[in-house]
Amino acid sequence: MDSLEEINHTLQQLQQLFRDLTVGGLLTAGSDKVNTLKTLHKEFARIGASHIAEQLEKLLLAIEHNSQESAVLLMRAQASVQLFARILSLQYAANSLQEDYLEKATSPLKTNTPDMKLPCKEPALIKLLEDLCHSVEDIVLTGMTTANQATCDSLQLAFKEASQIRLLRLGSTLRVAVEEINRFNQGQAEFSAKRLNFFLNRAWMISHGLKLAVQKKDHHHWNTLNTSPTGVAVAKLDVVTIGVSKKVVKDAFCVFEFRLRTVTERLVNGNTLAAGTAMIWSTVFPLKKGTEIDPEAFLHLAQKQKFRPIDLISNKISTFENIILIGDRPPFRLSLNDESRVLEQEKEKDKKQRYTKWLSLAEWDRESAYQKAQAHSPSPFELDIELQEEVFLHDWSIIEKTRNKTDQLLCYSIESGGLYFQAQVALDDKVTQKALVKASKATDKAILFGLMHYESCQLVLQVLSLITTAQPVQLMLSNEKKGAASILRSMRF
Repeated sequence: MDSLEEINHTLQQLQQLFRDLTVGGLLTAGSDKVNTLKTLHKEFARIGASHIAEQLEKLLLAIEHNSQESAVLLMRAQASVQLFARILSLQYAANSLQEDYLEKATSPLKTNTPDMKLPCKEPALIKLLEDLCHSVEDIVLTGMTTANQATCDSLQLAFKEASQIRLLRLGSTLRVAVEEINRFNQGQAEFSAKRLNFFLNRAWMISHGLKLAVQKKDHHHWNTLNTSPTGVAVAKLDVVTIGVSKKVVKDAFCVFEFRLRTVTERLVNGNTLAAGTAMIWSTVFPLKKGTEIDPEAFLHLAQKQKFRPIDLISNKISTFENIILIGDRPPFRLSLNDESRVLEQEKEKDKKQRYTKWLSLAEWDRESAYQKAQAHSPSPFELDIELQEEVFLHDWSIIEKTRNKTDQLLCYSIESGGLYFQAQVALDDKVTQKALVKASKATDKAILFGLMHYESCQLVLQVLSLITTAQPVQLMLSNEKKGAASILRSMRF
């Protein structure tokens, strides 16, 4: 085991301890957890991570003295550890991707910077953020088994208030934390201590960050933590879909994210967007509790822009009209409104325009990925998946398969071009598993398309599609034909 792997292993041990302390409670931490914390404190001091070692020492003393401050110290220690883990993973990524590249600048798309506008009066906002921090600290102090209903209710109330006043980033974080608390209280098998710990800590950090931004009148920090980026209006874009991801949260929602490519050159806000520019369009469907339905069936429902999402998954060119382009670099996000329209291009009367240049799209810029990983300044507020790369693997093979029972994942080690990826597939996602293994055994392999991010010193891959000369084969979507009628039969109104 080399030094980087050894440090990463130690980090994972510490992160697991943080989860155990969050669920079990700091005030009732047993001698086994205290001794583990002492051992890890010594290990971080030994490897020279003095900042983390100092925070662990303070946390250890607070736990041993049953101090109320231990919850705050745990939140701060987790933020530092998360940031340290991101730095290590990015360094690993840069080392893996490096091939003696020269630096090359990319001109960003011009966008508007939003002003700092508070969603309510400052005293009320400060109180909301402080109350939220106290609620999180109370849960961490007492643990999930003894956290009283009043504390859980206060967190639920904070989620509703944050959503109502459009604190979108904080609201979405609280929503996941509240869902996880409800799973624990109901004894559901889907409960994840990892998710609970991460999103409670994230909610605490965002609340503190927003509070400081308000008090210091820090325009940039406020917008970073809360405001969604603004975009530019675009009259028309011609695109094709190269891959679709699917995420399902039981009894809550399912979301589909379409990875697109432009097929014609367009001038946008003074910048030329070349053919082949990466775009993203996503759609979310609510799932009522107890509803049993294949999520793909929702793709057959008509949108108010006069199209069905399923129509985008074909070998035809689609035209998006009157849309908003969000972001300053690819992949740009497409936002639709009431005036937007999505149409299939027509070549001749009653004949749809078919796209045939799929293989020309199947290239990824390894140099650009290296430069982004090298130049990125990580933040404890970011998720591991926020620095993603769309990758195409031309010559690939599955080396081994392992099972991650903790996260309910099947992990395929994939080698391509001298790089090693960890392709993660949900244990219950038999569709993707079967299609991936079948494609790996083919004599003439299709090009594998997926999303790569950097986590735990690995190149983690979410596989989306297989690129062929005919059209992409979607790996995450079921082949079953489900129409709108099946949805109506399954739903209860």
